Amino acid sequence: MNHYHLLPLTVGAYLLFFEHGERARRLYAGGCLAIFVSVELGLLTLPALGLPYPPEAQRAGRWILFFASFASLMYVAELFLADLAEAEKQLAGANTRLEELLENMLPASISQRLRREGRTFADAFGECSVLFADIVGYTTLSESVPNVVNLLDAIFSRFDDLTEHCGLEKIKTIGDAYMVAAGIPEARPDHASALAELALRMQAAIKEFPGLAIRIGINSGAVVAGVIGKKRFIYDLWGDTVNIAARMESQGISGEIQISEATRAMLPASFVCEERGEIHIKGKGPMRVFLLKGRLQQDAATSG
Repeated sequence: MNHYHLLPLTVGAYLLFFEHGERARRLYAGGCLAIFVSVELGLLTLPALGLPYPPEAQRAGRWILFFASFASLMYVAELFLADLAEAEKQLAGANTRLEELLENMLPASISQRLRREGRTFADAFGECSVLFADIVGYTTLSESVPNVVNLLDAIFSRFDDLTEHCGLEKIKTIGDAYMVAAGIPEARPDHASALAELALRMQAAIKEFPGLAIRIGINSGAVVAGVIGKKRFIYDLWGDTVNIAARMESQGISGEIQISEATRAMLPASFVCEERGEIHIKGKGPMRVFLLKGRLQQDAATSG
């Protein structure tokens, strides 16, 4: 009988149809094996019908079980390997998406450290600057514009681009508030001027959105920064420096950038500042503050 060629074809389906996809391999190998088994079952019924059993089938009888078993084993192995490859592909895709998600949620160096150490951590930074920005007019606008989420997304996306351009790290957003830090997680001596430059760019960018203004506060000093949480990781900052930066914003003036005396002392003369006087900071008492008004034209052009 010439149906024995179905056995090697069944086994060879993995190679013959490797580039045609898993579905083609399954259909071809399964079809060959099914036809072979059907023919063999048909031959077994010949003696019962009083018909002679073909001599070539008798000679090959001892090999039938071996080849059929081998073909079945190869078929099952092929299916298993295909399923394993698909599972590995899906796992690799999931890991890639997880890494992308972590890098969107956390600074790159922090996400790498978190994957490497596999636990939460906190570090002390002696010198850094912290910025808080709040969109003025957002509350009124949110009551009249149904698509306010898209508006916030557009604003924060613009701020994200500016933050990245300045080489700084966005820490988080809370409602319509935006928080950025300089000097963490990587130390940099120009943290105050870098954040002041970003503040001026954000102040200019908000003009692209009619009806809105921005209030910004900056403070400089020591902070503790780290990753907290077991299920939802958050990279955050703690300390008086952070609290005062938040007060600089909340007790600031709409459309202005208010900075602490500590930040002012770190800025080069190219930044134009105007003394506002003293304001009362809860838990700290009166503090001398300044308004950042701009930057000398030549230095501003040099900074890009």
